[in-house]
Amino acid sequence: PPTMPIGYELPRLNGG
Repeated sequence: PPTMPIGYELPRLNGG
C-alpha cells in the first residue's frame, strides 16, 4: 500500500 513508499520504493527521494 502507498503508505510509506519512500524508503523501500522510492529510496532516491529519501536521499538514499
